[in-house]
Amino acid sequence: MVLSEKNITFLTPLDVKYSRQRNRQSSTLNTIDGKFPIVIINSANCYDSGTASGVFIQLNEETCEFDIDGGWKYRDDFLDFLSDGKPKFLKLYNSKAWLISIIDNPSENEDGHYQKIVTSFSWVQVGDIDSSQDLYDNGLTDTSSESW
Repeated sequence: MVLSEKNITFLTPLDVKYSRQRNRQSSTLNTIDGKFPIVIINSANCYDSGTASGVFIQLNEETCEFDIDGGWKYRDDFLDFLSDGKPKFLKLYNSKAWLISIIDNPSENEDGHYQKIVTSFSWVQVGDIDSSQDLYDNGLTDTSSESW
């Protein structure tokens, strides 16, 4: 899993889990004489939301070893990153990717060992990753589609 803003990236290959749901607002109207309800869709909204989790720990690129002893600092920096209110780019191991904002409160839980800490967060899609304008509007690039 990779999470990025314009100038910072956090990633992990460890214990990645995610869930996703497609959101489309609608209302159901029950009629007095009808057997079936009427479904009313007054919005073009159609977006994804979900949860993600993983063991976030810094990898030393020179030794290809995880910094287990300094893991708490990396996780604190990651929690600050998740809580900064800025839109992010989320990409998963299966090539799924979204332009997201973190919602609710990120959390950490010990998973069987005091140094195996799983960080979890909830997200909602706020734009289209294939739209240069959405990337620009959300501060992930300096170039708007008007510059092309």
